[in-house]
Amino acid sequence: MTSPTILIVDDEPDVCWAVASLLKSRGYSVLTVGSGSEALSLLRQRCYYRLFVDAKLQDMDGLEVARQARALCPDTHVALISAYYYRGDPAIISAQRCGTICCFIPKPFSHQEVLKVVADPPIIQGG
Repeated sequence: MTSPTILIVDDEPDVCWAVASLLKSRGYSVLTVGSGSEALSLLRQRCYYRLFVDAKLQDMDGLEVARQARALCPDTHVALISAYYYRGDPAIISAQRCGTICCFIPKPFSHQEVLKVVADPPIIQGG
């Protein structure tokens, strides 16, 4: 049996590496991309177990990536990672309430915050 695949979208290679390394060490298959357009192209081909999206990508807004990802893959839980937004930010609260994102993870983040997202069901954070 193959492990669930997780997609990480961040234009900072170090963040992709850190999250991917943690998840791979727990047995997950991980794919990383550096842009929202790359992520959406992949999501048009298949859905992923979980999706981690940086809020501020060079080519598009992470919340827009999350909105489109949820439209393409309604069962995929999306976590937004950000150094820009904060937990109580109205945009984050709104995105969680409408189901665009399941979780918000502020940068810098801990391993536990990432692992809560891959729990089944995910442990809802933020707000």
